[in-house]
Amino acid sequence: MTAAANPAALTPERIAAYLSKRMPEAKELSVTGLYRIPGGASRETWSFDARWHDGHGERQQGLILRRDPDAGLLETEREVEYMVYRAFSGSDVPVPRVYWLELSAEPLDRPFFIMERIDGCQTDGYLLAARPDDADRRRIAQRKFEILGAIHAANPATLGLLAIDPLGPPKPEECAERQLRHWEAIIDAQELEPQPVARLAMSWLRHHPPPPAQRVVVCHGDYRSGNFLYTRNEIRGVLDWEMVHLGDPLEDLAWTSLIDWRYAPAPGQRSELLGGIASREEAYAVYSAASGIAVDDVALRWWEVFSHVKALGIWITGGRSFVDRRTNEPLMARIPRLLNALQEQAILDLLGW
Repeated sequence: MTAAANPAALTPERIAAYLSKRMPEAKELSVTGLYRIPGGASRETWSFDARWHDGHGERQQGLILRRDPDAGLLETEREVEYMVYRAFSGSDVPVPRVYWLELSAEPLDRPFFIMERIDGCQTDGYLLAARPDDADRRRIAQRKFEILGAIHAANPATLGLLAIDPLGPPKPEECAERQLRHWEAIIDAQELEPQPVARLAMSWLRHHPPPPAQRVVVCHGDYRSGNFLYTRNEIRGVLDWEMVHLGDPLEDLAWTSLIDWRYAPAPGQRSELLGGIASREEAYAVYSAASGIAVDDVALRWWEVFSHVKALGIWITGGRSFVDRRTNEPLMARIPRLLNALQEQAILDLLGW
């Protein structure tokens, strides 16, 4: 398979033409300041400003366009991500407001959705960990785990999210096996060479099942420092819901505890603090108080081993996309080389090898 032919450039004029169709009341609509935000290995993220006139006078709005890539670390459903943003809008879980979902590739070459831009924020996990350990950073740490607790305290049925899993909501005793099957299938399909450590871990996971989930919840799937917008002392928007699904809440807690996200001020180092900002004891206490879910050590260990298998599946998928020439992004080729060994060592440490 060869890489897709380069589509027409994404330009302010093309975006303005699309917005004009979605906003027929807007006059003299223009788009300025268009640029691609670095990162976004599963969706392209573009920032721009829209200006127009309507019955209320001159208007301006900062917007974000999230467009499907040619190929990336994951292949996910943008409709589900859009649905989740809408479901949590106005809740205790801060999210950007979403405006339009476009499933056709015709307007801008690939499907996309458009949401509000929340200005005055950072997302970088390294920068957050490098900040002084003062009251402001501790407030961010507290909010990080309060918000995760709020996600898991929300009722998926009340949110209208029971349909986000094509297999339907899992039973509590099915959560672990369903996710293990899902990521094992991804590794089976995407691996470019044998993955003995991943196979060892999957065998261990299958022979040591965790207790049933205490509650079936909306799992963010990639909740960590780096995937939320923060100011000096507040979190203003939880982002990147590409891997959202229904499952065991401890899956999210284990993922945010992953060694990959334990940022340290010095490059190449890892902190003992979760996200480089919170001790396990403090983080889990805040989370349990917000969610009403106890942190079971046996279940959490299972989900931590699983999280490293999941991470390997993501990195391997990026490498496969590059080798198959579905993407020319060098990042897709580099990520497996940079991170596979980290996941494998963490698995061996957790299993006592």
